[in-house]
Amino acid sequence: EDVDLLARVVMSEAGGESMECKEAVATVVLNRLASPDYPMTVHDVVYQKNAFSTHNNGAPTQDCYTAVFSALVWFGSDNEILPRSIYYFRAGHYHKWALDYKKIGALYFSAPKTASID
Repeated sequence: EDVDLLARVVMSEAGGESMECKEAVATVVLNRLASPDYPMTVHDVVYQKNAFSTHNNGAPTQDCYTAVFSALVWFGSDNEILPRSIYYFRAGHYHKWALDYKKIGALYFSAPKTASID
């Protein structure tokens, strides 16, 4: 269930983007899940108010599942897709209230102002 939910998030948020962008979206969910500042289940992280979209673009493609599995494999390793402090992304521009990290495709990834981006 968690993998399917993550793949739906990836499809809705980055379905038309590169594999790198899809993996980064999945990693943001995993980063939140690993943080004590967020809920403890994938479902609760995904369905927090104003957090993620899970239904806008239909069924996930195989690329979305591949991105989720890649994010899971690399999470916590020396080859992480994103630093653990990256909790946010949006299309078009960085959040004004966060630290800019990296633009991947059309999405801008960022961390809390109090974070250290390694």
